This record gives sequence, C-alpha cells and structure tokens, in this order.
Amino acid sequence: MRVTAVLAVTATGRKLPPLVGWKGAKQDGKIERYGNVYVVNQPKAWVDSALLTRWLDLVFPPIFDTCTQGKGLVWDSMRAHISKMVKARCAAKGVQMFVIPGGLTPYVQAGDIGIYKSFKDKLSPIIDSWKKSNAVLYTRGGNPKPPSVETVANVAWRDVPADVVELGGSSWVFSKIWRLACGATRRLRRALLLKVEGAH
Repeated sequence: MRVTAVLAVTATGRKLPPLVGWKGAKQDGKIERYGNVYVVNQPKAWVDSALLTRWLDLVFPPIFDTCTQGKGLVWDSMRAHISKMVKARCAAKGVQMFVIPGGLTPYVQAGDIGIYKSFKDKLSPIIDSWKKSNAVLYTRGGNPKPPSVETVANVAWRDVPADVVELGGSSWVFSKIWRLACGATRRLRRALLLKVEGAH
C-alpha cells in the first residue's frame, strides 16, 4: 500500500497536523480529520496542486491570518509547490514562497535535515509492535489487514522530538535568508552554496 505523508513545521518549531494520503476505494479528494491527522484518498496517493491548496487552506489560516507581514513558505521545487494554482493562493494570502533550488534540499530544507528520518524511525517500531500484538485483523484469505494509517502516522509524528523539529527549522537561518531570498534565485542559490561549502 502506497502512502504519502505531508509534514510541515513552523519557524518557531511547531509541528502542524500531518496530511496522510493513500489510494482507496473512496477517491473524492475530500480531506477529513481524524484526531490530529488529516486524511485523504487520491487516485495515485500523490499530492497534486488541488490537494495542496486545500491542505494549505485547512492547516495554515491560524498562522497566516494572525501575521500581518513577513509570511513565507519554504519548500522544494516539487511540481505542486510551484504550480500556478498554489502560487496564486499564496499571493492572495500575502505569503511569499521561497523555493529551494535543486540539489540543496539535503542541506537547508527542514524535513531533510532530520525531521523525515526521525518520523520514519518512529514508524518502524510502531508497526513492529502492532505485528506482534493481538490487534492484527485478517482478511478472509488469511492475510493481515494493514493498521490504521492515520493512527500510526499520528503517533509517529507526535513522537518526533521537539529538538529535531527546532534544528530543522533553525537550519534555514530565516532572518538572513529572508533578506537574501528577496533577490533573484541565482543570488539565493549562490548564498546557500557558500553556506554549505563553509560548513565542510
């Protein structure tokens, strides 16, 4: 079963509710909330522009609407991130987009700095524990049914340590990058390359 988890944190180290998407019989694209997790069924269990826009509208209003200035999203150049639909929605909300140039995400994207690894590390023991428990249900053919994806994702995301989230968020050096990113992408790329080279 293919599952996509959308994880996001704020520059202050706050974890936002994750979005879990997978291919299911019900593929109306409607986002539903289960506890602290948003769940959606997609034809390909992938994040497209329409889904990303709906998720931004659900998760980000408490953040975007309380900030009068200095609002920004930092993410990689995935197709949905840089689509016209998402750009238009961010522009309407007064949110500036900072797209990390290809090849630099391992160094400056919050998730790649440790958040994704920590999340995946938390998933394995949860699934192993489930396999050894009495909670496993079976199909008529005798195959085990997968556990509740939203529950597993919620527990794993909850258990990602605060210091890992803070490290990922602070790695972007927001105050300096904010000023640099207002120029051309070439300037941003050069500045980030210098930062990465200086770290070795």
